[in-house]
Amino acid sequence: MFVLLTQYTGKIKVNMEVKRVVSFLCLIFIVLFTCIPVSAVTQTEGCAALGVRHAGDKDYVSSVTAQVGDMLQFQLSIQNITNAEQTLFARIALPDNGIGLEYIKGTAVLSTTSTPKAVSISDDVVLGKLMAKIGQSAASDSVYIQINVKVTDTFTGTETFNVIGQCNVGDASGESTAAVNAMNAITPKVIMSAATRAALIGAVGGALVGAIVGPIIASLLDGTLGKRFRDKRQKRSDKDYQK
Repeated sequence: MFVLLTQYTGKIKVNMEVKRVVSFLCLIFIVLFTCIPVSAVTQTEGCAALGVRHAGDKDYVSSVTAQVGDMLQFQLSIQNITNAEQTLFARIALPDNGIGLEYIKGTAVLSTTSTPKAVSISDDVVLGKLMAKIGQSAASDSVYIQINVKVTDTFTGTETFNVIGQCNVGDASGESTAAVNAMNAITPKVIMSAATRAALIGAVGGALVGAIVGPIIASLLDGTLGKRFRDKRQKRSDKDYQK
């Protein structure tokens, strides 16, 4: 009995020692984890931020819900956080297939913190396949590029259209995305070639002419030629009767 009690007491001591070791290791882990510095996400030179809003709204957001016919505004914010003037390139890329969103030509404007009055810039900032050269960005300046876009009826149901803003300031570059969650309750616009349109118009026109002119011709034939045919047939009948 004494031996069994001794063995049981020894197991308790061993379990307590294991618990102490585990607790000590956990304490070390917590201390190390809280003391090791974690690198924060920092804004890099030339970083871009793209926002969208409904025309007339005040604030730009990362995404909006829109319907066919809505007018939207996009703003690409670009920062030059260097102490030197830099050459600025930028682009606001709409969906490549041209479905859903249509850029309103001539609406691209630019303003900066140093020159807040907006000035028109080339449509290449949207329509170009590559980033367009915007000009020089002053040291520590922020640049804002705004465009107007219309939601078109070239899709069905609901679609999410992602617009990408890109920039390059000196040796640094940045990219940002804004989303349009669009809904179309209208029948989508049918896009056809000129030849197809002409053939369709010809077919419809021919059907209308046939429907209108056909009965008129039939009536004339029944009235004039039909009478002659009936008279001739009557004469033949009379001759046969006389025989």
